[in-house]
This record gives sequence, C-alpha cells and structure tokens, in this order.
Amino acid sequence: MADTQPQQSNQNPQSGQPPAPDMTNATVTTTDTGVIVDTTKPEVPLTPEPQTPPAGEDSPQTPPEGDSTQQLQTDFQQQQVREGEIKDTLTKSGIDFDALAAEYEKDGALSADSLAALEKAGYPKAVVDAYLAGLDALADRYVQEVRNIAGGEENYARLIQFIGSQPQGIIDGFNAAIRSGNIAQITLAIRGVEAQMTAAYGTTNPSVMAGAQGAGTPPGYQTTAEMTKDMSDPRYQTDPAFTQEVYRKIQHSSLF
Repeated sequence: MADTQPQQSNQNPQSGQPPAPDMTNATVTTTDTGVIVDTTKPEVPLTPEPQTPPAGEDSPQTPPEGDSTQQLQTDFQQQQVREGEIKDTLTKSGIDFDALAAEYEKDGALSADSLAALEKAGYPKAVVDAYLAGLDALADRYVQEVRNIAGGEENYARLIQFIGSQPQGIIDGFNAAIRSGNIAQITLAIRGVEAQMTAAYGTTNPSVMAGAQGAGTPPGYQTTAEMTKDMSDPRYQTDPAFTQEVYRKIQHSSLF
C-alpha cells in the first residue's frame, strides 16, 4: 500500500527550529580541531557566455548594389500595376485619376472635395495618405537612381537642359524611357543623350568646348526625320545592337 502520509518540511513548526542546511554541494574538511563543513553555493554568472556561431553558418552580408537597383525597378513596376488597378476602379466610380494626379503634382496635396470623392469610392483619407506617402518615397528613390546614372545632380541638370533644346520627338522618347521604370532602358537613354552632347560639344559638359569630330568618322544622321524614324523603331531600347547603332549615329550626326 502506498505511503499516504504527507511529506515533512525541513522546518518543524512545533519546535521552531530552522530548516537543515542544503548539503548537496557541501565540502567537508577535517582539521586538528574538528570537522568544518562548507555549504556555500558556487556563484553562477548572470551574463551568459557569448555563443559561437555553428560551423559553416555565414554571417549576414550587405546585399550588393545591383540588388538594390533591381529592387527599385521591381518596386516601381509593381507601383505602376497598382496605379493601373486603382485608375480602373476610380474610373468605374466616375473619378478622373489623371485629374487627381495633376492636382497632387501641382498643389502637393488633394483638396477636401477630392478626398471626399475618394472616400465615397472606398478609399478613406488614411488609405489615401498612406498611398501618397509611399508614392513620394518611391519617387525620391527613383529620382536619385536616375541622377546617379547621369553622374550626379549637376550632370543630370546639364543633360536635361540639353534635352530641352532637342526636337520634340527626342524629348518624348527620353521622357518615355524615364517613365518606363526600366533601369537598363533609362541607362541607354542617358548614354544616348551624353553621346549627343559629346557630338555637339566634344564633351558632356557644354561649358567646355572641345574640338570637332576627327577625320575618318563614320557617318551619322543627316536629317532629323532619319533619326526620329530609328528612335521610333520597336527595336530601339530593346535590341542592344540596334540601339548601340542609333547612339553611334547620334554621336556622329551633323545635326548638332
């Protein structure tokens, strides 16, 4: 039969004696005067010792620059998809998305009437504000990347100034590349403009007037129509060889 009596505690409530010391880690030392029992518990460090990573486990690494550029392009293209979906939804509700975009670009905010119309269409102000904040942050990243491709803010400003003096077809082509969100296409477009600037001034910096083209230079575009035709060709900005030939003709064109 099992023992059903309750276990006794170390302290006897009737005698009032303290509980017996814990002898688990006791050390007994015999001396000439008797026996000494040391019941001091060993100290336990409060701070855990540093753990060594398991063998073969790599530490986190900073992603290479190319990854951030690719991520930017992905984010931009995803934003374009979301924008298209929102535009379709608003159009069904009788709201002009382009008018809202123009209002925000002009004033930096949406009017109370516009916000009320959006809320009626299922987009409350909190959602609109969050969307616009994300849009602004993405735009800042995108602009910075484009400027970096051009070699910095000053170089980009010179490039834009030069583009503004070109025929409308070239301006439209450059703007289309910038709006595409395709970093490779934007890079090709900027390099093409730089080639035009070099052909015109001998350098990408218009303030430095260098010499003209050297002898034996391959022929370039002779007319604006010829250049516009090539830049409107579907292969432009998609076929590397064709695009490079366009840039070569621009660089050695007699139009600039």
